Amino acid sequence: MESEKTPIESAKKPANSSATFSAHEKLEQIEKEIEDLKYKAKNSEEKNRFMKSRQEEYILKKKELEGKLGPLGSDSDAIIQKNIVSDFIDLAIQDNERLDRLNLEKQGLINIDLAEDLLGALESCGVVPPQGEKEKLLDILASSKIIDFDRGELVRLLGINMEDKELVSRISINEELNYKFGKILRGQLVASEYRELLLAHDVEFAGRDEFEKSGASKILNYAGNEINDPEIIELKIENVKQIIREILNDEESIAGQGMFWNVLISKEMPYVLKAERHIEDERKTEYRERALFYYPVIRDAIGKRFLPRQAILKSESANRLYVLQEKENLSKMIKIKSSSVDKLLEGSYGQEVLEALKDEKNKQTLRDFIQGVENLYDQHKLMIDVEGDNLFFQVVAGNLEIKLVDYGCFEDRYKSRHDDIAKSQASIEKLKNLVNGKIT
Repeated sequence: MESEKTPIESAKKPANSSATFSAHEKLEQIEKEIEDLKYKAKNSEEKNRFMKSRQEEYILKKKELEGKLGPLGSDSDAIIQKNIVSDFIDLAIQDNERLDRLNLEKQGLINIDLAEDLLGALESCGVVPPQGEKEKLLDILASSKIIDFDRGELVRLLGINMEDKELVSRISINEELNYKFGKILRGQLVASEYRELLLAHDVEFAGRDEFEKSGASKILNYAGNEINDPEIIELKIENVKQIIREILNDEESIAGQGMFWNVLISKEMPYVLKAERHIEDERKTEYRERALFYYPVIRDAIGKRFLPRQAILKSESANRLYVLQEKENLSKMIKIKSSSVDKLLEGSYGQEVLEALKDEKNKQTLRDFIQGVENLYDQHKLMIDVEGDNLFFQVVAGNLEIKLVDYGCFEDRYKSRHDDIAKSQASIEKLKNLVNGKIT
């Protein structure tokens, strides 16, 4: 059996083989196939010709059956038409799946160039990986390994001296490097992590069973079944997969990575797509699983209007949980966390918010949010995280809008070990000062 090859090995052209494509030649072939499929899908003349042949087939089948059985009833007539239309839909689905596979294979080849480009940019900044590690680095950066790879180990392979504060600072604020790493991450998310979700036939919305399996039910009591928001459920799975397809095909999408999640943010689509990261720390993994299913409890306690709509997706073959979530334009919003609340109270931050809070209806919006946060803690012993970049305010047409974009919460049972809950509660108390007009 042939051993599995890395992306770089797969793209190499053997010295004495004219039959094997180089990476460039393979890319050209894939692009041609993609264009052929797009042409097939978009050409209206061919669509009309195909539909005409379907209609002729319908008439022929109907005549054959009527010759044997006599005139057909309306029900039988409808069944024949439905089967023919189903054939047409099946062919369209096959074309879409073929297009998906080609786009993903194309991205895999592009990822190799992106990895080499990043290493070149790093060397220009003074980061020169040890010679013996370069091939391993290319393998990691040009494969799906980068998705879950330990950042500390990656720094070691790059040969970055963390004691060199000037170098570390220069690298961390270098927008070009951040952009290039984001492109690599996006490429791998598209070609690897989201591949199974898009191509899998067993994709479903997660439900009550997954809520129970997550361990969330052992921490809190939630009697409902509305794990996902109906606004997304009502789209149906095939439409959700089409949204995912559009996000993956958006070359202007932005990739991001946190401790627990990888995320793709589409420029065009009003959604973001999140996927679980595989992490080695078992306790962190367990927390992430149950925290994901805290969402309906947080939504119901705080209020639906304060959280982006979302749905959790599952696939046995993909072996990850995914989240499709409404996109919020965070660049136009201000972060509300411990430090920024202090600045808000001082009047040196978020002037548009301070101005909006002179209006009673906006004060009531803030009161409602604060009451919801307190309800969540009183009823479920969960405190929202106001330490991280999770809470955002915005003023639109004079109206205050509040969004809690992350559902990670501090659990009261660990209150004695950490002061996170106390810090977040202190921040909420400071928000009450805004409602009461206690601004210096």
